[in-house]
Amino acid sequence: MSFRTSDDLQRAAKKHGRVIRTRWWLLFVWLVAIPAAIAVIEFNAPDWLALVGLAYSWTRAYIEFLKLRGEWPKTADDHIKEEKQRRMKHHHYHCERNPEAFEKLKRENFERESRAEIQREAAQLKSELDGRDDASWRRRPTSGTSE
Repeated sequence: MSFRTSDDLQRAAKKHGRVIRTRWWLLFVWLVAIPAAIAVIEFNAPDWLALVGLAYSWTRAYIEFLKLRGEWPKTADDHIKEEKQRRMKHHHYHCERNPEAFEKLKRENFERESRAEIQREAAQLKSELDGRDDASWRRRPTSGTSE
């Protein structure tokens, strides 16, 4: 039987924390510090262009900084994505709790979609047959006499 001591858990938590902090700083440098540095370098361009580029870059860097800290207001698309993600997690949670019902639901959905596909194909064939001018495609009744 395997087990982990509290020291093992603390070491794992510290290691995970270091990884998270390192990734956060790398992301911060990539999204904030580098654009700010480029803005300073652009400052050596013509004055008016340098100021425009500097203002734009610092604005983008500040916006990214606020987003990283979670202080930037979320857009409607962000809210929609979060709601979709929440619903997917909720659905997944309930599917894991009751796999038999999930299998039944999948089977019912597959059967319903199959029936709808068959009905669409039948309607398409019927419309193609109704559009024909000649009746040569119909089966002729068989009788004892030959024609």
